Amino acid sequence: MEQYIPKDARYSVSLRTIYWIAVSITLFMSIVLLVATYSSTSSYNEINTAMENYTTLQNSANNMQAASDYLTSMVRLFTVTGDETYANNYQIEVNNTKRRENALNALKGMEVDTTLTQYLNSAMDASQNLENTEYYAMRLVMEACDIDVSKYPKVQAVELSERTKALPAAKKKELALESVFGKQYQELKHDVDQNTSYYTKQLMNSVNSLRIQSGKDYAVLQSFERVSAVILVLLLLSSFILLYLKVILPLLRGAQSIYRKEKIPLNGAKEMQLLAVNYNRMYDENKTKQAELSWHANHDALTRA
Repeated sequence: MEQYIPKDARYSVSLRTIYWIAVSITLFMSIVLLVATYSSTSSYNEINTAMENYTTLQNSANNMQAASDYLTSMVRLFTVTGDETYANNYQIEVNNTKRRENALNALKGMEVDTTLTQYLNSAMDASQNLENTEYYAMRLVMEACDIDVSKYPKVQAVELSERTKALPAAKKKELALESVFGKQYQELKHDVDQNTSYYTKQLMNSVNSLRIQSGKDYAVLQSFERVSAVILVLLLLSSFILLYLKVILPLLRGAQSIYRKEKIPLNGAKEMQLLAVNYNRMYDENKTKQAELSWHANHDALTRA
């Protein structure tokens, strides 16, 4: 016998459909939320990196300027006074502290537009020329003051022409002073400062733009993440409400109907309505049989009286 399916049940949503819809939507929103969280974390890391780079740039620029001024000060003081203390300070800065060198390397390590590289290269070339000039001046002073040049390997490496060696001490000092106070030295120092300043300024603008953009992206992702979380909660809540209306509530009403010995109302999910139909059919059959038994019990089987 073909099972009877009420018209309402045919168009009602089944429990399996409810289950898969809830699972699919929840899974999809969970993936969206996971991707948003990952993107938000990446954007946050970009902000941190940009801030670190910005700080590194500031420190490198400050160290570059401070080291350059310090070396200039030491070589000039040594040239004027001939005091080895200043030569030792210069050597410690160049060989041990290395602020100027470390600052240039830090700037060189930044990823920027290659068109800016020429400014850094110019700064490094000028810095090297500046250093060579400073060693030359120090060698002249050491020659003039009979200072043991072997204690200063880089100064010792400077080659003086025979003509320069033959100059009197006073002339050597004069030449040394001209080397570190003259126009050429000032131009080299200006080139270092100008190119480094321009390069650093462009880098800082680039990093700052990246930091601002990353901040905006992070804010958008945070908003999207919050919206996704709210949608996910609403979908879960909707699933619970649908489950309550289509399954739990019909079960409760059906239990009450059974307790009152009544038919179960046809509502809820498709399976719940089919369950109600089968129960109601058995209910009707049982009532019919009870009526027949009662009739037979109260009437004679032959006379039907």
